[in-house]
Amino acid sequence: MGRLTNTLGWLHQELGDFERSVELNRESADLGARHKNSNVEVSALINLGLDYLHLGEPERALSLLEETLVRMEKIAFGAHRWRWSIHLAAYLAETLLATGEPEKALVQVEKGFAQACSTGSMKYIAKFHALRGEIALGARQWSQAETDLGEALRRAQQTGYPTLTWQVAHLLSRARAGQHKMEDAFTTAGLAIDTIEVVVARIPDSALQHTFLAWPRIQSVREELDRFRRA
Repeated sequence: MGRLTNTLGWLHQELGDFERSVELNRESADLGARHKNSNVEVSALINLGLDYLHLGEPERALSLLEETLVRMEKIAFGAHRWRWSIHLAAYLAETLLATGEPEKALVQVEKGFAQACSTGSMKYIAKFHALRGEIALGARQWSQAETDLGEALRRAQQTGYPTLTWQVAHLLSRARAGQHKMEDAFTTAGLAIDTIEVVVARIPDSALQHTFLAWPRIQSVREELDRFRRA
């Protein structure tokens, strides 16, 4: 039950429904703690960190993720250790970016990237390329951002991961706009919108479709596509 609840929480995260996700992940963490199942509990706590970040509580997210990292290093072994370590590095990097600490975020990116490469975790190799590109984007290092984000997009499409595909395509469009490649920026933003529309068509629940489309990150893609169209 705890694993299924945690998986449902992840699904709602993928669709921008962080309020429902936090409920599900708290339930999963409670079940894990009550039954002394650390695999369930730690997995849920990691996802809760991402929930708090997207609900506008980056400091709370950072505290939880750092505490969970300490705990993970004490109890984890085998596949759980490297999987949790990779997840935590990615979420810590995202959170540190949100708190205005790109140098610390980059440390987590490089750590996670090395682990992802050594374990053949293709989705996270793409994710860390995306995070590295996002850090370069924040520093207005447009060319470097385009290189990393382009590689992230290639790998996201190769693995068939639509969430990362539209998010990376959006960031890549910004990197190209920063270099005044407006036609390329428009095309890449269009890819993000096309991917979003494919996701919407696959969501079986109309209320969840509405929540997904109302996600500010989705709205930002649409706004920038319009801006690039006018440029």
